[in-house]
Amino acid sequence: MSQEKTIAELLIENRRGVCGTTFLQHYIPRFGGHIFNLRHEKKWDIVKERCDLHEHKNTQWKYRLIKSDTTNYNVEEGQTYSFNLN
Repeated sequence: MSQEKTIAELLIENRRGVCGTTFLQHYIPRFGGHIFNLRHEKKWDIVKERCDLHEHKNTQWKYRLIKSDTTNYNVEEGQTYSFNLN
């Protein structure tokens, strides 16, 4: 699996976001470039937020998927939603 596909899969599977250290654990040190491609080439809405998933000594960032071509997390957790892929 390519690094970009791995990043996309991690973002889709982890609704609360993916810490930058998680990408490093998957041996993807330059994940920022792939996130840039997902944002600009595939028009994914990905936000960068301070990581609250772990207790870090220094500031670490997480990346959270809001909306992609197949996923829309721009709703409250537990709500149902629907959209057209056309």
